[in-house]
Amino acid sequence: MKYSVQAAAKAAGVTQGRIRTWERRFGVPAPARSETGRRLYTEQEIELIRRMARLIDAGVPVAEAVKAIRSAEVATPVQPAEGPPHAEVETLVRAAYSFDVTAATSIIATCIEELGLGEALRQLLFPALTRVGHAWERAECTPAHEHFLSGAVRSAIESFAAQGGPPAAEAPLVVLACPPGEHHDMGLLALRALLLRSRLRVLYLGPDLPNEALIAASRQTTPAVICLAATAPTSVAALGLAARLIVKSRLPVRLFVGGPAIPGEALDIPGLPLPADLERAAERIAAVARAEVLA
Repeated sequence: MKYSVQAAAKAAGVTQGRIRTWERRFGVPAPARSETGRRLYTEQEIELIRRMARLIDAGVPVAEAVKAIRSAEVATPVQPAEGPPHAEVETLVRAAYSFDVTAATSIIATCIEELGLGEALRQLLFPALTRVGHAWERAECTPAHEHFLSGAVRSAIESFAAQGGPPAAEAPLVVLACPPGEHHDMGLLALRALLLRSRLRVLYLGPDLPNEALIAASRQTTPAVICLAATAPTSVAALGLAARLIVKSRLPVRLFVGGPAIPGEALDIPGLPLPADLERAAERIAAVARAEVLA
């Protein structure tokens, strides 16, 4: 059966404009045309549209979502965080559109103080970043607005981390990194902040880290724990390879893997799975790191 763009949009739960924007900018989906030039969508293309929307609504940039859709790794897409967004999401988005540093900084800091970092990210910061990403997709704002808001969130996370003071020299060391090709590290940066507030030492190696560099740094610093995280579904294979290389290297560490990219079902990825909740993830890492040091 073939569907018009109106019927496809209704079936997929998105707007017609959103579908047309994806087609025009990224070539996804690519429906057939009738003799009169009307778009005709199949059931498979409607499911593709649904998957695209789920990925983007979960915070995956449009270009990464397109790559995921075109790969076989998108069998289990990222799901958005549960629960209603914070009341200040719209206010923060407006502050980003006007490049209002004072307002954005105040809204973010107040939310983190009231809710804690993990809940602030879930209820306010990730929804606002997603909203601005959608606006860019519709050409309603520019990359500068997205970069402004991302920078404000990163600055707030750094300020939160600094409030804990320096960890003790004998505290366990945790290495945090994203596998090669993974450029989205906001969640990992927040995990770093929570671990620092738990008075652990953290070696933050960030996004898109070559496997050989990760292993060399870990040999040099002898951490208690290595944590690998991925956001984009296209990074699942790279994360799995990095994890297997760490196991093969026989480093005396405990390995954790996590992030929105990892499907819920068991995968052939070694390592302890991290909870989706950042506070719980930090608590689990801290407990294991301290146990490793005492062992």
